[in-house]
Amino acid sequence: MSLAFRRRVKRIAAFAQHAKAIFADFWAMQHRHRLLRLRKLYSRSRRDMREKFRRTHTGEECSEQLKGNINKMRIIEDLHTHTYYSHGKNGPRDNVLRALELGLEAVAVSEHAGGNMYYGVRGKKLERLNAELAELRREFDGRIRVLRGLECNVMNFGESDIPKDRSEYDVIILGYHKGIPPVNRFARHILFESFGGKSTPRRNTESLMAAAEKGHADIISHPNLYLTLDIPYLADCARQLGILLEINSSHVSLTPEEIKTIHEHGAGLIIGSDAHVSSRVGDFANGIESAKQAGVLNSVVNIEL
Repeated sequence: MSLAFRRRVKRIAAFAQHAKAIFADFWAMQHRHRLLRLRKLYSRSRRDMREKFRRTHTGEECSEQLKGNINKMRIIEDLHTHTYYSHGKNGPRDNVLRALELGLEAVAVSEHAGGNMYYGVRGKKLERLNAELAELRREFDGRIRVLRGLECNVMNFGESDIPKDRSEYDVIILGYHKGIPPVNRFARHILFESFGGKSTPRRNTESLMAAAEKGHADIISHPNLYLTLDIPYLADCARQLGILLEINSSHVSLTPEEIKTIHEHGAGLIIGSDAHVSSRVGDFANGIESAKQAGVLNSVVNIEL
């Protein structure tokens, strides 16, 4: 191998090394720019989400005209509220006082049942909640009915964590939720679909209503929120079982068309605030607007026009 050839190979290798370094620096710079853009977009998205949450949970989402229309209606009861015993902000007394201020006849504290890994109320905490509700019931007797509710979870196909003896509860709500231990095949399906996995509306509905029938549920909470349901079939089953379907005012999970379908199939409708702060107890603005758009407001069981 000649000296000239070796020098040429050495120059080519040096050039290649230099080019590789330049490309690496360029790629790193582009990568940093991409990261910065993503961080900005993420921060903006988080700010938007926080602002939307704040507006929704303080009632700012509804227009002044809608607020005026709501003032002409009478909200009878709010059966879906939460407290700091699960993942709410205020206590049961705060919810009762807010309901009393609004002139409601009844309010239920419907905390998450023990099957939920994240928010379930169980053990000593459940005992303290029950004792506080019993005290509030005695204190406000004759002024407002303080109800003991429970928001239960579908745990397996046709199975839920509704207590076997449900006589201790005034209201049993049932629905699909995140936070269910994925210890069986259907629970894993709930987990995957709730995060965007394959949807099976008919099977989801069959499981939900089988569990509702077995546990004698009163209300199905936020249909279509985490798992997609077969709305006509859901409505038919709910009508036959005498179970109310919720128009959730915090999570508007049903379109006006779906609400209208439920009404046409003869199932009962109820609005729930799903309040996680006491200021939102009885805040039915979003639910009322959805019912109005569907043309079924006069059929909602806990609203008087």
